[in-house]
Amino acid sequence: MAKKQTMILKNNLDELEKLSTNLEEFFEENDIAPKILFQVNLALDELVTNIISYAYSDCLAHEVLIEISFADSTISLTVSDDGVAFDPMTIPEPDLNQSAENREIGGLGIHFVRKNMDSMEYQRLDGRNILSLKKMVGS
Repeated sequence: MAKKQTMILKNNLDELEKLSTNLEEFFEENDIAPKILFQVNLALDELVTNIISYAYSDCLAHEVLIEISFADSTISLTVSDDGVAFDPMTIPEPDLNQSAENREIGGLGIHFVRKNMDSMEYQRLDGRNILSLKKMVGS
């Protein structure tokens, strides 16, 4: 039977601590390896930081919805926000052969998400960005 958890975070960087704590509890309850927790936490931290930092042009309160489930050795995550449309799938891979000084700014966070997750899909639905991620526990 799938285990599920839903988190609602405010668009405030202070919420990243709440995200990390909730992830740790979920992973502990489901006996998922610390290495997988690190990879998922890194990906979600990056995604939520980007949403909070870039998705909103107003100073109003917004909510970022995160759903996590675990079944059949697969962690499924959905990150949803009502910010400006942004499809991370369109971000090109960074040229890691370039020195840090010569490389374009940005894009490394999404690169880390791609490298740490087994799949990533984006859709824009009803004014919301919806990013679905999967992580196989055996990978």
